[in-house]
Amino acid sequence: MVEDGRLIGLTRVELEQRLGKLHEGKTFSGFDEGYYLGADSSCIDSRWLVFRFDETGRVEVASLYGD
Repeated sequence: MVEDGRLIGLTRVELEQRLGKLHEGKTFSGFDEGYYLGADSSCIDSRWLVFRFDETGRVEVASLYGD
């Protein structure tokens, strides 16, 4: 979904309809919201699907993020 751009342009409501409720209480450098995907293969970092919304509230950028 990230690579083919299917999430770009969706509103928060549309995103939550497709993927469920966004994770609350976590901040991401350069991004607005995200979904927890689990631990990475080394079990050291967490993997997230993160989003930045544009001024109209639509997904502008979707990316994978590790912390």
